[in-house]
Amino acid sequence: MSSDIIIITGTAIHDGPITVRAKIVDAGSEAHVPITQADITSITYSIEEQADYAWNRSEVTGHQDQTVAVASCVFDTLQSDSVMADYNFKHTIPSSVNSPFPNPAKLYWIYYKFTPVSGEPFIVAAQVRTES
Repeated sequence: MSSDIIIITGTAIHDGPITVRAKIVDAGSEAHVPITQADITSITYSIEEQADYAWNRSEVTGHQDQTVAVASCVFDTLQSDSVMADYNFKHTIPSSVNSPFPNPAKLYWIYYKFTPVSGEPFIVAAQVRTES
């Protein structure tokens, strides 16, 4: 299994949760078939805060290499709701312990590392700007 680089962009309220949705496909298949739960053995996520448009980034406390339950976040059929049509990945980043986005008017990167049953792990990145 291989994947193209996927970068998602969005806006969030600082100190609040965010739900990330994406259509993730096997880029190694000619038809770009959406992944299913059976294709993925594990998912983790990490969040970094970017320093004022520089490439310097700092880890967000409590949001490094956090396990994501494949069974609750990867769907075997495409889903649709009022926010997005045709997604097969949906994850809400918790804010109950540590804020995922502790500062207003900042740029954050969420990195999801997908480990497939076969092939190399791949990254799905989400870029989030917090409102001031």
